[in-house]
Amino acid sequence: MKLRFGAVAAPLFVELGLGMAVGMLGTRFAAHMSDAAGGAFAMTHHLFGLLFMVFRLVGAGIGVVVSQNLGAKQFAEADRVARAALAAGTWMGGSMAVVALLFATPLLQLLNAPPDVLALAVPLLQALSLALLLDAWNACMASVMRAHLRTQETLWVMLVMHAVHISLAWPLMHGAPWLEFLADWPGLGLPGFAVALVISRMVGLGLQGLLWKWRLNLVPSWSDFWRVRWTPMKHILHIGLPGAAENLSWELAFMVSVAAVGIMGTHALATQAYVLQFNMWILISGAAIGMAVEMVVGHLVGARHLRDAHVLVKRAQTIGFAVTTVVAVMMAWQGPRLLGLARHR
Repeated sequence: MKLRFGAVAAPLFVELGLGMAVGMLGTRFAAHMSDAAGGAFAMTHHLFGLLFMVFRLVGAGIGVVVSQNLGAKQFAEADRVARAALAAGTWMGGSMAVVALLFATPLLQLLNAPPDVLALAVPLLQALSLALLLDAWNACMASVMRAHLRTQETLWVMLVMHAVHISLAWPLMHGAPWLEFLADWPGLGLPGFAVALVISRMVGLGLQGLLWKWRLNLVPSWSDFWRVRWTPMKHILHIGLPGAAENLSWELAFMVSVAAVGIMGTHALATQAYVLQFNMWILISGAAIGMAVEMVVGHLVGARHLRDAHVLVKRAQTIGFAVTTVVAVMMAWQGPRLLGLARHR
């Protein structure tokens, strides 16, 4: 299992890194317009993450429960949990999409968004509402693939999805003067990033569906996307609720800091956005290891190899601490240069 742990962790780190790189590019694209646009992008991104955290009530448990069933050779039950996860994604992702669409203005006002930032952030958050539902479905399907230890296939889906997003984001935000029939079109501004994201998530969802069919022999029916199966959901929530509560408390505390910076004005908000983009690299270094351990330990526990699971967790803690320390030192060392790149327009 040691070799398997490395094989799972490496693609996860690349996958999380790709997500971070796209977020950094989005901040750069927004900052190219103005500091107000950069601050609006960051504040909306934070709220998007907070709303998506509701899905973590079940998302944190999907991979663990599927992994344990696979480790115990209960393949039919693993498939039932996978199908149940889709309905959870629909109801939780869909409800947060409605919240983002209808309550964008009061949510951003709660974070003390300056007037110039608020004017740009509201349409962006509303445009991102559909992406909350699509991201919930994608996260469900990707969690199931990772539980089957097929992280490389999931990585390829993410590569294609992010490539589509980035290739569309700039022209949709800023226009495409190099195309004659769009030469006079100024672009959609910040909502263009959201439109590109929605399109890329649709592509990702289609690819995930193909992988479920080809690799897992799973073809969801329409009822799987809305019919709640309470028996597997209880197991998912038993694992997911404690982890989600921890993440939610962290996220709420973080949002308080965003609201405090919002009082300081647009430039302070933009600066915080640039700094946080780089700080997140420190977090994902440990997150990739943690997610890999979660999947492999689930298999070990399901197979009743409890001592191996304990040894793997202890070993991963040591590796995670060492890796995050090195990344943190590198970020501190190169901080001025990195911030200069982020703010350059």
